[in-house]
Amino acid sequence: AAATGSIAELFKAVGLPTPEEQAGLRMLAAYRGEQIVGCVGYERHGDRALMLSLVVIERAQGGGVGHVLVQS
Repeated sequence: AAATGSIAELFKAVGLPTPEEQAGLRMLAAYRGEQIVGCVGYERHGDRALMLSLVVIERAQGGGVGHVLVQS
């Protein structure tokens, strides 16, 4: 899948439905250069977070992108 410029395009590129906007949902994106290669969706609950989704494009998998997103 090609790297894309928005989170919605990233989800479409990897064959996943676009996350609907909902109260409390935050998205954190990972970039290589100017291209988005992954993102994680989460909700904050005090000093904790509930991870709802994690997407990394195929060509970036295995390179630590998902790990960095989860740690962030």
